[in-house]
Amino acid sequence: MSADATELEGYLRRAELLAELGRYEDALTELTAAATLAATDPRVPELCARVRLAADQPEAALAEAERLLTAAPDHLPALVVRGHALVDLERYAEAADTADRIIALAPTDPYALTSAAAIRSESRNGQPALDAVWQAVRLAPAEPLGHLVLALVAARLQLSELAERAYREALARDPQLADAVNEMGLGRWQRRRYARALAELVAVEVPASPDQPDLPHELSPRPAGHGWAVPLIGYGALVPILGALAVALLAVGSDLLGRLAALVVAGGAVATVAVLAHRMGISLPLALPALWHADRLLGAAVGAVLASPLGLVGYALLGAPALVIVAMGLAVAAELLLIFRSR
Repeated sequence: MSADATELEGYLRRAELLAELGRYEDALTELTAAATLAATDPRVPELCARVRLAADQPEAALAEAERLLTAAPDHLPALVVRGHALVDLERYAEAADTADRIIALAPTDPYALTSAAAIRSESRNGQPALDAVWQAVRLAPAEPLGHLVLALVAARLQLSELAERAYREALARDPQLADAVNEMGLGRWQRRRYARALAELVAVEVPASPDQPDLPHELSPRPAGHGWAVPLIGYGALVPILGALAVALLAVGSDLLGRLAALVVAGGAVATVAVLAHRMGISLPLALPALWHADRLLGAAVGAVLASPLGLVGYALLGAPALVIVAMGLAVAAELLLIFRSR
């Protein structure tokens, strides 16, 4: 190894050690010296970008990440830093695009999926973030960071019970996560970032079982909303209720007219649900099982809304008036379940 290479390694090791101790400015001084020896070595801008981000300098972190990505467009750590820096700079559309790029680059890498999900949840939360972190947890179930990010994504989607359960799974794998908000150093900047973000969100209290650690005081229980399911139930059930009344009135005068109206109303109900799901970034085939797992009442209510148009289609095909009543009953039941759940 040449003298310059040995000196470069020394600068990098000292920078990592100083950053791990939280002495970010001193670490950057070492990295500046390292850059004079090896301006093209990718380790220098990568470490510098991570130190800048850990030191709450997102603009400088982004500049370092962009410099590295210019030379190596698929450099995963640089993409992760870029995504988080863009979030801190409130450039959310670019951050979400970066998260999608990370997933496309490494669709089976748990670290990449976890990082992308966290970036996605901060920039444009929705089903893609949940899908990514769910896949990360499946690929690496023993990794606590995946469960921590799952808790964060679920909390932002206001799936409170899922968030509580995921956080407890993270603590079961690493009890030190309870103090992650106060951790220092470069090596744990992501878990510190995610823990702090989770601590700022609302959560619903779930009594701890004897073999599970309690939630930290930063996650003090407060009431949470019902997430994407609430508007979907409220508006999605309204169309079948009002439409079934119109169908019943029209059918009195003409059976054929009533059947045609039933098809129109059923189509309108399906379109309403589809538009609502699209606007909220929800993929119902994937989101409904997760919701059912987290909240049975809301899951049943969404299922009733989705099943309601089938009664109208059945009436249009078979002409049985009882099916109109079934369609209306399912929609009304969904609204009642939502009211009961909110109490």
